[in-house]
Amino acid sequence: MATMPFLCQPKSFLWPEHVSHQVTPSDIFKYRHVPPAATFFWRLAVTVYFIVWFFMGFDLAPSALYFCFLTNWGWTLSLAYFAFATVHNWYVWREEMGERRIGSEGDSALLLEQSQARLRLHKTITLLFEIALPLEIVIASLFWLVVWPVLHEEHILDHGFPLYINLNLHAVGLGLLAIEFLQHQIPFFSRHLIVSLLLGAVYCPINAGATFLTGKPLYPVLTWQDWNSAILVVVAFLAQTVFHFLCQGIRLTCCRRRTAIEPSMASQLPLHQPASLVAEPASGEETSASDHEGRGVTVAVKAGA
Repeated sequence: MATMPFLCQPKSFLWPEHVSHQVTPSDIFKYRHVPPAATFFWRLAVTVYFIVWFFMGFDLAPSALYFCFLTNWGWTLSLAYFAFATVHNWYVWREEMGERRIGSEGDSALLLEQSQARLRLHKTITLLFEIALPLEIVIASLFWLVVWPVLHEEHILDHGFPLYINLNLHAVGLGLLAIEFLQHQIPFFSRHLIVSLLLGAVYCPINAGATFLTGKPLYPVLTWQDWNSAILVVVAFLAQTVFHFLCQGIRLTCCRRRTAIEPSMASQLPLHQPASLVAEPASGEETSASDHEGRGVTVAVKAGA
């Protein structure tokens, strides 16, 4: 994760101004219809779960080969995402508690929201999720469709890798990320796919080197000595690309539907809003009917967000 600060530099290729602007609001990282406190404890529990299985992984394979397995790359990226998301949730929870205590007189939440440190945290969480979710889909798909049948046929599963471990490493992590995708509104960007592909390009020589040094393939279907291995690598890169754009398309579709619903909600509101929703004009200031209507639309948009 040492490269994350570099990858989150402002006004870079990965983060032009219009992209940074989309990840600035804290609301996109929140769970819908779930209090920040509950979300914080849930993400904290998931982070602890990932940490426990992260260290248990060293007992399942030689420590020197730990990061030679793509599964462990996906697990580590998922762990990093949940850890940073938990930290962000802690800030949001504390801010909301602070607003309830000091009301409108406090401006600490606004200052923290606009700080560069918060924006870097937002970028880090976004980038980690954009990499982790498609990668976990690729890992789970390749394992259960390609690797698992070979392991099962050769009875390799009887030597330390029972079914429940494989279910945890190649299904549970993906399921937890899927819950995140359904609950928050973190966007996907086409330009960030390059980071995922670069990570794949780094992983390939690591896996190949470990295979040749140990004299035994880490995955029985990836020997690096036949065309099947080359085809599998190409399929993995293509799958990462497809799933990235699929997640991006789903997210854009949901945002458009939400945007289309908000105006219809606003049109159903009466022109005369309750006094609690419409700010009183200052003394000597006239307020037109269009002003009242505009305020009503603003309230409706905020309510539907």
